Amino acid sequence: PISVYFSCRQLQRCFRLSDATAQAVFFDRADAIMAPFLTNRFLALGGLFVKLGQWVANMSHGVPLKLQHRLKKLVDAAPFDSESYVHSLLQSEFGKPVDELFERLDPLPIASASIGQVHVAVLRGGKGKKVALK
Repeated sequence: PISVYFSCRQLQRCFRLSDATAQAVFFDRADAIMAPFLTNRFLALGGLFVKLGQWVANMSHGVPLKLQHRLKKLVDAAPFDSESYVHSLLQSEFGKPVDELFERLDPLPIASASIGQVHVAVLRGGKGKKVALK
């Protein structure tokens, strides 16, 4: 990704373009290509990379606006883990199948962040008491 911007700078110098012209001709186009690429890379790598993308999205200096706007996706809609992964994690942590722990566990989280998510569950034997499972 850095090489794309380096190439844009070299072309600007080669053609002796002003900063405004180079921005319109080269850098805006590079931003349009790199923003989705970097967002998808951060999502694919997950965890701390999603957190890094969220941090970059909130920077007010040194980051192209197109990249900031695209990375806001990581703040608003972080990816969540699959239902099977959540079930296996709960079973490994509690030593019991999910069906023995909860009467109901919503498969889709009500919230998702870079390193966790929240599900609504109903405790087994808890008289229908709803809990937030984090």
